[in-house]
Amino acid sequence: MNAADLVTDGNVRAWESSSRSPFPHMSPFDTKVWTAFLETHFMPLSDIVYDVALGGKSARHVRADDDLKEMWESLIKKRLDVAFTSKGVVWCVEVKPLANMAALGQVLTYAFLWNAEGRSETEARAMVICSRVDEDLEAVFRFFDVTVILVLPSSESEPSQIVKVFGPLSGE
Repeated sequence: MNAADLVTDGNVRAWESSSRSPFPHMSPFDTKVWTAFLETHFMPLSDIVYDVALGGKSARHVRADDDLKEMWESLIKKRLDVAFTSKGVVWCVEVKPLANMAALGQVLTYAFLWNAEGRSETEARAMVICSRVDEDLEAVFRFFDVTVILVLPSSESEPSQIVKVFGPLSGE
């Protein structure tokens, strides 16, 4: 069997895009949104960390002598896209083109785990950075005090810009 017979078009596309993102585990689409946000200089950022492993308690069920225990401990963890500090507030950030139910659930989980694990001296806040928000969910993001920042990536004629912000921007 020829190796080329095993490679699908989807695998080729995934391989090509996997090397395009400078941010660990962000897709090219996520990277475009995050890069646009960074270009706006909307808020001062410090202590930026990417691909933060959180949780993973399920790995305790893997036998200590299992050859794959280390692999399971790594794979079971949840991966926060970005955490940063701005004006004394720690933010757990999910980056997506669309702020949808998945983004909401992920960022709430990440902020909860961050705080439960005592990752910072102050309680971390949840934030989603996106280019669009599911309008049915805007009230839900607000209900859970999740800050949402909508950023429009640059075009040939316009620089990246913040088009909407809702939710708290401080540790309130």
